[in-house]
Amino acid sequence: MRRVPGLVRNAVGRGAVSGAKTLDQAATEWSEGQTPHQVGSDSRPTVAWLWNRYIGPVPWWEALILGLDHERYRPVCIYLKHSSEVPNPLAEHGCATHYISRLRFFRWFNPWVIARLAGVLRREKVDILHCQGHQSTVYGTLAAHLAGVPVVLSHVHGLGRARRVRRRWINRLVLPRVNRILAVGEATRQDVLAANPFLPPEKVCSSGISIDVGHFADYPVSRAEARRRFDLDEGAIVVGTTGRLVPTKNQALLIEAFGRLRRRHPTAVLVIAGSGRLKEALADQAARLGLADAVRLLGHVAEVRDVLRAMDVFVLTSEAEGLPRSLIEAMAMGVPCVASNRGGMPEILGGGRYGRIIEPGDLEGVARTLIEVVDMPAGDRQALMQAAREHVWRRYDHKVMLAGLQQIYDEELARAKGR
Repeated sequence: MRRVPGLVRNAVGRGAVSGAKTLDQAATEWSEGQTPHQVGSDSRPTVAWLWNRYIGPVPWWEALILGLDHERYRPVCIYLKHSSEVPNPLAEHGCATHYISRLRFFRWFNPWVIARLAGVLRREKVDILHCQGHQSTVYGTLAAHLAGVPVVLSHVHGLGRARRVRRRWINRLVLPRVNRILAVGEATRQDVLAANPFLPPEKVCSSGISIDVGHFADYPVSRAEARRRFDLDEGAIVVGTTGRLVPTKNQALLIEAFGRLRRRHPTAVLVIAGSGRLKEALADQAARLGLADAVRLLGHVAEVRDVLRAMDVFVLTSEAEGLPRSLIEAMAMGVPCVASNRGGMPEILGGGRYGRIIEPGDLEGVARTLIEVVDMPAGDRQALMQAAREHVWRRYDHKVMLAGLQQIYDEELARAKGR
């Protein structure tokens, strides 16, 4: 029987596992008790993507996994928890899919989840384990040591993920055993390095995020039709944003700045697509400012391309963002964009070459920038929109990210074979 790695023993602690079984034995039993995936003589490396939970379809993950070069890699999808009864499109497309627990939630550290996950990794003969987020990285790293997986990658999707001392201690134990850390952008990469100074800079790379640019750029619905769907006048100036209605998005600042724009352009309308706990507070604010008829809180919008098509300007006044897809989607749709000088937003806007950058909390600056973009000459506006769309095609299309991911997979497998 293989020796259980010290990291796993330390994490489980004394008395955490009852009876005489080790986690290694439990993993073997779990693996042997399952129906094996029919790999046959498949010599492709197996890449397993690991998430904290299945919450339902997520289009960009599905596009990346199904877009992976299946002649070079065999994809496997694994979820620690099962939190949705909606069918999984990845499983429907034939990807080997595993749910480690059918529970929607479990206590933070569960040693039997490690055992079951290790069993799946062994059975699927996983070569690369690509973990999405912190909890998946912790469980995945421990299980990968048990299962003998040669490459473990950790994907970090946002800022400030190591503010607490407990999280930093866990990172200190786990991250040295990860082969490479993928940050969604350069701002996130710098945040990871600042919070975890023991990491060598070359171990953390900026892998970016992606969308299906053509899905947005080639949307056939006209602006007039999109505005009819939201009962917006064809001649109105429409400023808008999308996202959860939460304090960090700071839609309250946008409403305040929009009020100043409306003094100059009385027909202007502000549309806010998204749901959240601040909806009532934002509606009250608009009413206090005399903007009740001009601010439209749309709630959840099933087809975000419709609301983007209706806009003249897209604005993100967020106080913190990693690399927001909503901004990239608006650029792909050809909407002039304004975003805060925080996180990955300046990176997306090319330092101001592909949109306007505002300082968070600067009411006068936001209002002044809105007026500038609305009053921009048609030729300048068209040039800005064209440059932004070309930038998005070059940097943020799924094909670009897939090429980068596959290069990382190749590099890490080559290193593992050389060890």
